[in-house]
Amino acid sequence: MKRIIAFAIVLIMIAGCAPAAPTGTGTAPAGGTQQGAAGGDTAPAAEGRDTVRMALHTDLNIFDPMNSGMTLDQVVYKNIFDTLLNFYDGQFERVLATDYSITPDGLTYEISLRQDVRFHNGEPFTAADVVFSMTRAQDSVSFASMTASIESVVAVDDHNVVITLSEPYIPFLQAVIAGVPIMNEAAVVASGDNVGFEPIGTGPYRFVSFEPGQRLTLIANDYWHGGAVPITHAVFNIIIDPSSALMAVEAGDVDLSYSIPPIEAARLEASDAINFRRNSTTGSGFILFNLEQPPFDDVYFRRAFAHAIDRQAIAEIGMEGMAIPAYALWDERFEGYSGRYPAATFDLDLAREYLERSSYAGETLHFRVGMEMYRRITLLVQEQLREIGVDIEVAMMETNAWVTDMRNGNFEISTVVFTFDLDVDYWERVLHSSNIGNFNFPRLNRPEVDDAFDRGSSILDRHERIDTYAVIERVVNEEAIVIPIYWRVIPCVYHRDLEISRAYPSGFSRVIDMSWR
Repeated sequence: MKRIIAFAIVLIMIAGCAPAAPTGTGTAPAGGTQQGAAGGDTAPAAEGRDTVRMALHTDLNIFDPMNSGMTLDQVVYKNIFDTLLNFYDGQFERVLATDYSITPDGLTYEISLRQDVRFHNGEPFTAADVVFSMTRAQDSVSFASMTASIESVVAVDDHNVVITLSEPYIPFLQAVIAGVPIMNEAAVVASGDNVGFEPIGTGPYRFVSFEPGQRLTLIANDYWHGGAVPITHAVFNIIIDPSSALMAVEAGDVDLSYSIPPIEAARLEASDAINFRRNSTTGSGFILFNLEQPPFDDVYFRRAFAHAIDRQAIAEIGMEGMAIPAYALWDERFEGYSGRYPAATFDLDLAREYLERSSYAGETLHFRVGMEMYRRITLLVQEQLREIGVDIEVAMMETNAWVTDMRNGNFEISTVVFTFDLDVDYWERVLHSSNIGNFNFPRLNRPEVDDAFDRGSSILDRHERIDTYAVIERVVNEEAIVIPIYWRVIPCVYHRDLEISRAYPSGFSRVIDMSWR
């Protein structure tokens, strides 16, 4: 299958027939308030138990689910948009779909739809919206790769859809049927270039306003097909500093934060005055090289680098305990994982042996990062590589400029974390050569890796599929293409009277999964 550039960093529900409130209008934010579907509603006073106020540690970007790869954008838009199915804890839950079937050859998906659903702009949800959304997904940043095998999407009638694939795509149910948010064509057309800031879905919450760098507000969708929601208003406050976010929670100014100074974790876990949990994630953190530049094109140098890395120190110090050491980009939670080729372990003697065999000539290497969390890791790596005689210079960049440079290959060493759903196939966005210039930051171009991704997604036999993807594990780990270092843990500190029933593999929860005691 020809791969199309895409990213989802990962990296993821009875309404009456009365129409929803009319859609507001606005322009893309340039420092002011963006008004949206709620037509000027505002959140009530902070003390009201019909509101939950959350602190987010970085600014939001765009609320067009087809074209945002930022995890925190998803934290917002997953409350606004529904999917046909929802995948949680290994099970598929029906949302906009009432039933579905798959032909034995894996090529045809027949989907029956709910008949009692309206979009936030009052438009009825029909099969035409599924056709529109799947077609738009094929041309999107976030879902193009996962929808590349779609041959046709046909509305049989208003409440039944048939999707035909050109070849089987094993993760299709999870990645597409349970992944692609359903959008309204009339709303998208009306919004034009401003579609990212006028989100219209069928979900439990409607967009109210967005003040860049400050806050975003949602309000309950009174006509949601899932019925009344436990909390009416949701306010997302941008509080970049973890200490300030924690102080805001403890002072009662916000109700929840996904960012804290990690040193406070033990105190919070022992506290009776506040709730604290560590959410495990599928966020895979790793060090990567620009394979097109020396000495990183030398496998002996990469192996030396890999054996010099102390993952335990990075997890405990660099990530301040909010990580678990990792020896693979994906693990047994992912379909297609073999575990036959673990990454290099910490061994300074072996690191020095490989360094002597490498082309490294003592030059200073440059480690560039675009987030404060990553900077702490780079300083540790700098110290660790000094132990074998490799000099590294560390520099912080503005986040967007850093991502642009990474895509364009204007870097030597960096570190990132990608959060993907539980199938090895998702990693083609990072390792397939067709994604060089997008999220194949290492610029890996290996025919056997490309072939394994191209074939693996359509292999029906589970064991054969594992054997196919094992080729990728061998190349990546034995040749130290990248260095897996940790699984990310997301801290969540929240009001003692707030209950949260679910956290997703991203480490975040939806507002619909929260309630006040």
